[in-house]
Amino acid sequence: QSLTRMVADAITEMDVERARRWLERIDANSPAVVFERARLAVYLGECELAATMLNVPQFLDSKEAVQLAALAQSCARATVGGFVMEDKERGIWLRMQDDADRALAPFIFDVAARARDAVGRDLGVDLPKPLRIDLVRDLFSLSAVSGLPLTAAETTGTLAVARWGRVIILTPRATGLGYPWQDTLAHEITHLMLTRASRDQAPLWLQEGIAKREETRWRAERAFDDPN
Repeated sequence: QSLTRMVADAITEMDVERARRWLERIDANSPAVVFERARLAVYLGECELAATMLNVPQFLDSKEAVQLAALAQSCARATVGGFVMEDKERGIWLRMQDDADRALAPFIFDVAARARDAVGRDLGVDLPKPLRIDLVRDLFSLSAVSGLPLTAAETTGTLAVARWGRVIILTPRATGLGYPWQDTLAHEITHLMLTRASRDQAPLWLQEGIAKREETRWRAERAFDDPN
C-alpha cells in the first residue's frame, strides 16, 4: 500500500495526526500528494490554505481536485470573518460566524462531549480529538462550508451535516422557534463515528438508522420523545 493511500485513509478516518506523520515522510510535490495535503487542510477547517494549494494549473484536468477547490473557496469565503473557541480539556473545536452565538458555546461544548462519549461507548469507536464543529448562520453558509447543494438543503430541511471530518450545524437562532439542535448534533457526531469506523464505506441506510437510534441515547428520556 502506498504512503499516499495510507494518508488518504488516515484523513478519511479523521486521524489527522497520523496523516500528518505520513505526509512528513513523503518528500514529494506530486499532484496526488498535494491533493491529500489540501484535503487534510479542509478537514482541519483551513479552507483558505486548501484553496491556495489547489489553485494551480496541474489540477485543472482533475474533476476531484476541481470540486475540492470549489468547496475550499466557498468555505473560505463563508468563514473569513469567523472565530474559533475551544474547550481544550474536553477536546472540542468550535468555529462560529456571529458573535451573538458566543453565548451558546458552553452548551455546545457540553452536549458535544457528552454525545461523543455516549455514542463512542455504544459503537466502540474512539473519535480523535479535537471534535470539530462549524456553527453557521444560515443555509447559504451551510452549503458553502459543507459542499451540500443549496437546493438540497432547502428542499430537505437540512439543519446539519457531517462532512470533511467535522459537524457543520445551523445556529438555533436561524429558525423562528429554534429546533432540537442537541439531538441533531448527537446525530451528526454519530455519522462522524460511523465514517471513521467504516472508512466511509457503510451504506447510507445503515448510517441513518444507527444515527437516529443514537441521537437521544446521550441523555435521559424526555416527555415528548418518540417511544418507537
